[in-house]
Amino acid sequence: MSWTQSDGRLSVELRLRNVNDEALGIDGLALRIMLPDNGVLTSQSSDLKVSLPAGGSERLTLDLTANSPALEQFVALESGAISSLSYELTGQLLRSGKRAMTLNREGFIYPVPGRSGQFR
Repeated sequence: MSWTQSDGRLSVELRLRNVNDEALGIDGLALRIMLPDNGVLTSQSSDLKVSLPAGGSERLTLDLTANSPALEQFVALESGAISSLSYELTGQLLRSGKRAMTLNREGFIYPVPGRSGQFR
């Protein structure tokens, strides 16, 4: 996962990996990313059409909607006022004709040294 902040807008690059032995068709993706102090990032893409080959992967870049606490935390992270941000990602991959797949991940976001507005 990598993050970009530019002009108060955030985007996230996700790497989706298909560990199954058959292709996985994805028609939509909904994400909610919780940060400390009530920071919330969301993204929803209902027109997404991605086919992950068996054993393959794909990188997707999604624009995020951020509330004020979330934007303030990224500004603090970029300025060095804090060294990392914890996050909890939940979401669903939507598949036509099949049940949605649930996503869960927790981790930390760090600034990329020497790259303003870039996080990992």
